Amino acid sequence: MGRKISIVSGKGGVGKSTIACGIALALAKSNFSVCLVDLDIGLNNLDVYLGLENKVVYDLGDCINGKCRLKQALVNLSGVENLYLLPSVRFATENYAATDIEPIVSKLSSVFDFVLIDAPAGMNAGFEMAIKASNETIVVVTPHVSSLRDADKVISRLKGAGINNVNVVVNRIRGDMVARGEMLSHEQVARLLKTPLLGVVPESDNINIYSSFRFERIAKNKEVVIFSILAHNLRSDKKIIYDYQSRYKGVLGMIRRAMKRSL
Repeated sequence: MGRKISIVSGKGGVGKSTIACGIALALAKSNFSVCLVDLDIGLNNLDVYLGLENKVVYDLGDCINGKCRLKQALVNLSGVENLYLLPSVRFATENYAATDIEPIVSKLSSVFDFVLIDAPAGMNAGFEMAIKASNETIVVVTPHVSSLRDADKVISRLKGAGINNVNVVVNRIRGDMVARGEMLSHEQVARLLKTPLLGVVPESDNINIYSSFRFERIAKNKEVVIFSILAHNLRSDKKIIYDYQSRYKGVLGMIRRAMKRSL
């Protein structure tokens, strides 16, 4: 059976879907079969992130209501033969329950090595469906007080639900600000949340641009290394943390920090 992993966040806009797509692409590039499940009902975006919106015929709701077979609803990412998307319901006209989602995710896990569930932000019904359908959780957070507070609430809810396999990804961290003591480091975030760290993703114009247009383009850019490290950490007990501060160390780093501050 494949691994069932929900990707959640306490706060919207922290880059949860970006992390989900990045990890999925990196796993697929490492020859694992991956299915992304968009569980943000009525606010689906993964098809747009991956440039698949024109290929969607059936969606999650059609599977639940028996309008199609699960296989018919899966959409393959062009050029990546072992990465598929199960699109979310485009219009939230019905209420769905965990009992609707769990059998679908379970069936997918019998076929794919990884099933990554992109849950809606916050702790609503979609969040509950995601965590009940999975047995692992990744919490995406940014190193800002409001995001940390919301993430702490999410982690408390997960522990209360008996989910112990929880990891944190710190997104949009800036090496220059950490070096100047103006932003929390990844170690500080992990200590505050009392939760193991899966990895970090630095603030990057390239990642922001690609996630706004066509995320599959990132597979051809140097930023793919960042997500490859996250994918490696997901598969391995030995964690590697991307060195987001390397450019801001030493004399040249001091100059770069000063230039960043002046922009």
